[in-house]
Amino acid sequence: MAGDDGDDGDASAGAYHVLVGGDAYDSMGPDLTRRDLLHTSLTFVADAYNSLRESGVPRANIITIVQLDDYFRTPHLRDGEYPMEMVKTKCARLIREGGADYDHESVNPGTVVAVLGGLHRHHTDAADAPARWPKVVPRAAGSAVFLSVYSHGDSHPSSAAASRKHLGAALARRSHSHLPVTVPEAMDTREHEWFAHLPYPTRPAAFAEELLEPIATEFARRQRPQCHLYASQLKMCFSGLFTDAPARPVVALCNFCRSGGMLTFMQNPVARRAFGVDGWPLLLMASAQPEHDALVGGLWTAWFDQLQAWFRGQGEPGDTLDDMVSATRTAYFQKNVYELKDHVGTLAYASNVEAHDETFPGDLHRLCCGGDDGEPDWGGLARLQREYADGTRYGREVLIWDPHDWGGDPVDLVAAVQEARRRVAIPDYAVGSDATLGITLEELMPRPEA
Repeated sequence: MAGDDGDDGDASAGAYHVLVGGDAYDSMGPDLTRRDLLHTSLTFVADAYNSLRESGVPRANIITIVQLDDYFRTPHLRDGEYPMEMVKTKCARLIREGGADYDHESVNPGTVVAVLGGLHRHHTDAADAPARWPKVVPRAAGSAVFLSVYSHGDSHPSSAAASRKHLGAALARRSHSHLPVTVPEAMDTREHEWFAHLPYPTRPAAFAEELLEPIATEFARRQRPQCHLYASQLKMCFSGLFTDAPARPVVALCNFCRSGGMLTFMQNPVARRAFGVDGWPLLLMASAQPEHDALVGGLWTAWFDQLQAWFRGQGEPGDTLDDMVSATRTAYFQKNVYELKDHVGTLAYASNVEAHDETFPGDLHRLCCGGDDGEPDWGGLARLQREYADGTRYGREVLIWDPHDWGGDPVDLVAAVQEARRRVAIPDYAVGSDATLGITLEELMPRPEA
C-alpha cells in the first residue's frame, strides 16, 4: 500500500487532513516550568496521523499543528520514564517523517485560520507570510478538507448581562458542591463565546487583532483570547473555503469540552441565511454539549477508527457520509456505555440486587446502547421494566427503585436513563446543505491504490 514513508502520492488527488492538537496556555504554554508531564492532544494527533499514513494518505495531504518538538523542551521530562517514552513511541512515525508542520509558537489560532484560509485572505501584507505558513490547504485542489481539533475547550460570556448570570450560576454550583453528582445547566448559546484552547497566542499581533475583531472578548475574565480558536473564527474559515470551492466538502471534528458550542452558528437560522450555510457541503461534529465536558479520546478515536476501516476496504461502494457518522456514533456510545450505565445506577436499580439470578447490570449495558446509532433502546427499556414487574423475567416481582429511597415508590427506568444522559457527554453534529450526508465516501476520500 502507498504511504509507508515520506511524501508519496498525488496530493492534488485526495482529501486534505488538518490535524490540530491544542492545550491551554497555562498548562503547555511558554512557561516551561509550569507544563504538564503529559500532552494528551499530542498523542491523539499522533494516533490520527499514524492511522492516516497507514491507510495510504500521502504525507503531503496531512497538515499537523501540534507541539511535538516543543513538548520535548519540558524540563521535568526524563528519558526512560513513562511520559517521555510513551510520547516517543506514539510519535515515532511523525518524528521520522519530519515532525509537525507547525510546532512551538506556531501552535496558535492564527496558524489554524491561515492554513484553512490560505494566504490570500489573511495578513497578506506580511512579507514573511510564506515562511510563517508554508503549508496550507490549496484554494481548490483535493476532493475534500478534513479538520480535526483535539484540545481543551471552554466558553466565556459575551455581554455584561451574561457575565452576571454566569457568575450567579457559578456561585450556585459552588453552594451545591457537596452533592455527589451535579448536572450541568443548559447554557443560552446567544450569550457566550465558545472556543478551543491553543498554547500560544496568534502572531503577528496585527493578525491577532484582526481575528479577534468580531469576538466579544471583554468578559473573557482571566483568559487569553489571543490563544483561543473561537467558533466565530471557524465560521469565517468555512465561509472562505466555500467561497473558493463551493462544491468541495468540508468535514470538521471538534473534540474538546463544550465543543457543542461550536455548532451554534449552524443552528441559528439568521446566521445560516446570512452566510449561505444551506448551500455549504459541510459536516461539523462536536464531542459534547455546549455546557458539558468531553470524554478523553471520545469521538476522536471512534471517528478515526471509521476512517481507517474505510481506507482498508471495509464498507460498501455506495456508503455515504451519513453511514460513517452513524457508525461513528454507534462505536462511541458502545465503547463509552459504562459512563451512562454508571449514572443510571445512581438513579435506578433493580430490587433483586445481589440475588443469584440478578441480570440488571447486563440488561442495562445492552439496552443503554442498543438502539439506532448506539442510542438507548427506549422501547426495550420500558419492556424490561414491565417484564421485571409482572414476573415474566424472574418468576417473581422485581421493581426498579431509587437507590437513595430504597424500598420507596418504583421509578421509571426510561426517565432515569433520560436523566442520566443529561450527565454524560453526548456528541452532536450539524450540516450545511441537506445533501451533505448523502455524499459517498468514495467521492469524499477515494481509497488509495494498493
